[in-house]
Amino acid sequence: YLGYTNDEAVYDQGAEREERHSFGVRYAGDVEGWDWNVEALYQFGSFGNGSISAWTVASDVGYTLAKLPWTPRIALSSNIAS
Repeated sequence: YLGYTNDEAVYDQGAEREERHSFGVRYAGDVEGWDWNVEALYQFGSFGNGSISAWTVASDVGYTLAKLPWTPRIALSSNIAS
């Protein structure tokens, strides 16, 4: 959880009170050369009279070739956000 409040936030839309709440989870680990990191976050709040609603999902999954010189890692990373 991350909470944020700014009584004098300034954006292109104007200057208003801003309040945001973000809830997120992360799952990461590694087993036998495989590694992964997957994260998701949802954010809500307000800017003046307007509401804020946003989300994101990010992932990075890979395999390390430990027996090759320089131990290269092959990976796939994917990210999406509202």
